[in-house]
Amino acid sequence: MGRIRKMANEIRTWYQFRFLFPWAKHKGFVRIMHGVSFAKGTDIQMGHHVQLGRYCDVTTSTHFGNYVLLGAWVSIVGRQDHVYHEPEKTIWEGGRGKSDLTVIEDDVWIGAQTIIMSGITIGRGSIVAAGSVVTHDIPPCEIWGGYPARKLKDRFSSEEDLQKHLRYLDRLTTS
Repeated sequence: MGRIRKMANEIRTWYQFRFLFPWAKHKGFVRIMHGVSFAKGTDIQMGHHVQLGRYCDVTTSTHFGNYVLLGAWVSIVGRQDHVYHEPEKTIWEGGRGKSDLTVIEDDVWIGAQTIIMSGITIGRGSIVAAGSVVTHDIPPCEIWGGYPARKLKDRFSSEEDLQKHLRYLDRLTTS
């Protein structure tokens, strides 16, 4: 059963990157679940072992590292999607604002129904709790959650364990 699922995933991923999202680039094994969307013309780059859960929506340029997991319904959205501060123009008429690059580094897990604003960097080894709204950069190996997201705790109990994990990621992602 495992081989059939793996083959079906490879066919689905090939189809999605070839026909649905040809502007999105990937460097290795990627699993894109049903209903995922990438805004046309955005700079999407994915490393090895990246999985986007059902109905994830990426509307701004985003670079994913290696070993990244996104739960279902995660949204990565523009911080300034609409120009709203011009007098005598409705928001509808105001046009689109500029969105900065979002970076999700290696070994990151983002829980379901999280919203990430554009221009954010989520550091290596970090975890974002389900239902969070991320408005600030997240340092490496921290666990964040809430609305807006804030640090809940460190992922590792000691500096020695943290450094050991970061060295492991260095070896894993450079080989």
